[in-house]
Amino acid sequence: MDYYDNMKRSWLSSGRPISAESQQITAEMARSIALSEGHTQKLLFGEVQAGKTLFYLGLCATLYDLDWKGVVVIFTKSDLKLTKQTLLRVEAEFRSFVEAGDIDVHDIMGMKNVTSWQVTHQKPIILVKKHSSNIRRLIDFITSKLPSNYRVLIVDDEADFATIRYRRIGGSYQRGRIGDLIVSLRESIRNCAFLQVTATPQCALLQEQGSPFRPEEISLLPRHAGYFGADRLLGEEHFFVPVPETEMTALRTLDIRFEDNLLERDGVASFRAALLNFIVAVSILRLQPPLPGDVDQRYSMIVHVDVKKKSHEALCELAERMLAEIRCAIGAGDPMFKSLVDRAIAAFRPSLVAAGRDLPPHREILAAVQTAVLEGGIRMEVLNSTRDTSQLLNDKGELRMGPPINVFFGGFMLDRGITVPKLLAMFYGRAPKKMQQDTVQQHLRLLGNRLEGHLPFTRFYTTNNVYDALRKIHKMDTSLRADVAEGDAEGRMPFVRADPDSGIVPCAKDKMPRASAFKSDSSLIPVGFQTVGTKQLKKISEQVESLIPPDALESSRPIKVPVENAVRILDLLEGAFRFEIGQSFDWASARKVIETLSRSPLRDEDRGFCWIVARRNRTMVRRRPDGRYSNAPSSYQERKLYRSLGGGLPILALFGQKGREADGWKGQSFWWPEVVIPPRADSLFYAV
Repeated sequence: MDYYDNMKRSWLSSGRPISAESQQITAEMARSIALSEGHTQKLLFGEVQAGKTLFYLGLCATLYDLDWKGVVVIFTKSDLKLTKQTLLRVEAEFRSFVEAGDIDVHDIMGMKNVTSWQVTHQKPIILVKKHSSNIRRLIDFITSKLPSNYRVLIVDDEADFATIRYRRIGGSYQRGRIGDLIVSLRESIRNCAFLQVTATPQCALLQEQGSPFRPEEISLLPRHAGYFGADRLLGEEHFFVPVPETEMTALRTLDIRFEDNLLERDGVASFRAALLNFIVAVSILRLQPPLPGDVDQRYSMIVHVDVKKKSHEALCELAERMLAEIRCAIGAGDPMFKSLVDRAIAAFRPSLVAAGRDLPPHREILAAVQTAVLEGGIRMEVLNSTRDTSQLLNDKGELRMGPPINVFFGGFMLDRGITVPKLLAMFYGRAPKKMQQDTVQQHLRLLGNRLEGHLPFTRFYTTNNVYDALRKIHKMDTSLRADVAEGDAEGRMPFVRADPDSGIVPCAKDKMPRASAFKSDSSLIPVGFQTVGTKQLKKISEQVESLIPPDALESSRPIKVPVENAVRILDLLEGAFRFEIGQSFDWASARKVIETLSRSPLRDEDRGFCWIVARRNRTMVRRRPDGRYSNAPSSYQERKLYRSLGGGLPILALFGQKGREADGWKGQSFWWPEVVIPPRADSLFYAV
């Protein structure tokens, strides 16, 4: 029935064209799932609000085109509103097929009277909230009404949320209830494809070998046309408006005891400017001809400062009191009103000039702002668990827009999942002591599909410290995507970068209990070995020496070399050592550390290189007098040298040992390697 072509036509007509690359990935994944037997596990690595839902719905459509017989299960965040949003979205995308009775979309909690005939003669898509009662209901349905030969595609949307979590019981970690139930569900199905979908896969990549949540295959979702990403939001300075730390702290701690004169108080200057800027931005947009795709000209702003519900209510009240004072200023003819509007206009003028856009006449802007303030054109809405927001969603599953200017205050509910349409501004103040990458990245709701004509008015308000941390996190995310794209010949998961010294960690500890890290300013050194036979060792040493630049050998100076040379040296040296019982060295990780760090140096011209430091005529003993193996080939001075090397490049230090029998070796010289992670480099987390 050409399910996928039908969806593509719908997407194109609504201004959501799908790229050829994305279509190819969809087709390849669908064929793989359709032909697979037993259990398969894949991960779709997208970006925040970058079309992941469209992708997996397109995947379902392509499977139907391949005459795939089965049931699709979509897990959603453990929030009823998000489940409803996703259900509405699925129904909307498959509307013609749903109306024809060909595709049947359900919430699992409403399937009590669904018959086996519906399962086998229609194409069921089942939405399941990540809650234990919902998943148990699904297991009962699958085991009682699904033919044993039927296939199941499980889409774990927001796969890093709720599914992967552990509890420490006694001295061991055990999976949380949701993860356990999902494993039980998968085990009850003969042919099951499990697709993890997320923009923040850190915890999935840090699962140990054999974990049911460690992906077998990772696919990167290409960006769609019109996507506004973190590279622009955090890379182009005109989007960022700094907020003083003192003001954000006061707003975050509810220290907003201001009785009056909110239009003049310095303590809320940035919050006031953000609100006025947004009102003026909407007024300017509505005075101009509508942009294609922006017919109704209604817009939104998010205020996300803290998770506490009292904070949401207090900030909403603060904004309403500001509006009340603006109304009074207008009524009294106070020049303060014009001054506030003029400042907002001045804030947008540079970006409008850069975009080649003209401002409407000043008097028209003033009149439009005045009308919005006096005639109810501004809506303030708190979004948290104290409010029934199910009535706030439109038939697309997005937040319903009211008047032209909509300001939403919230915390967890705005973290991920809920779509806030036509977002122009975000006032963001979350600043935990430890910034978990997977959580913080999801906070950036300004990312997503965006009309180019809205960019001159797009603003992100936060503190300098938070902004700098977000830029670091974005850099780490970019490196992770590059590592995934590069692939790994040895089938290892990519490293996940972090900076614990700056408070940036991949995710919560209870999502990665068995992960470890190669830390900044540390080394990987083989210890507890004996060398191979002298003839073989001599040949290896000669091959290694041929790969060391002559300058490094003659001067002992650090020399930059292509990373491939360093990896080849480690390949050769892996064959030179035989480890004693209880001793080992992870050569694959050593190679991967060098390759990973060489892909993201501080300077672009250093990409693909590493340092080599070579020293000759060392006489380190194999065992110390106390019987322990020698484990520190570098001297104190050499470690100082490593720290002095700039650029963030990895270092391969090679120590030419004489290998004397008197020192416990076999009487043949050899090269002892040390892989050095430089200071100021990211820590590299990995699954053990």
